[in-house]
Amino acid sequence: MAESWNESDFIELAQLHFGRGFPSGSMQPHIEAFTTEAFAHYENATAEGKAYFDNWLSKFYEFLSVKLREAPDDADVRKMKRMVALGRKEHFEAKKFIEYFPTILEKEDLLMDEAVCFLGKTLQCLLDILHGATQESQEGPARIAILGLSYWLFDEITVVQYLARRNYSTLAYTHLRIVMETLEAVS
Repeated sequence: MAESWNESDFIELAQLHFGRGFPSGSMQPHIEAFTTEAFAHYENATAEGKAYFDNWLSKFYEFLSVKLREAPDDADVRKMKRMVALGRKEHFEAKKFIEYFPTILEKEDLLMDEAVCFLGKTLQCLLDILHGATQESQEGPARIAILGLSYWLFDEITVVQYLARRNYSTLAYTHLRIVMETLEAVS
């Protein structure tokens, strides 16, 4: 078992990655390296170590939020906003929704694994769209209806994967039909 990290271990790691400031170019590799190693030691860290890292992460998310609000809107900025929201637990990760429904089959086949992966990506795209839509005020009955139908789509796709992974294919197809009809109504 690895030794428990304390506050000084996290500080030493931060100094290793950020102590001399950032070289010109992207901060992303430095941030990724720091957070990857810090998260690897987080679960076994002391209470003071966890508190230090939690505080650092909170301040980092706040810093990023301010910078992202100032940045011109584009696909990368929206992606970073979603990543910050995920970290702050203000956005959802589709993979976790699927994991909430453990499989009860004795063995899954490769085709089922691919289907679950595809549904996970589809759910994540839908969640990302919904996250972006809910960051702005929605006005008018049509926009509110589309938003409500989009949440319904998420529910139905979640049900489809749940049923399909348990070999309830007929029921899964019924819900897939609802997904297709709802998509048509949204478009």
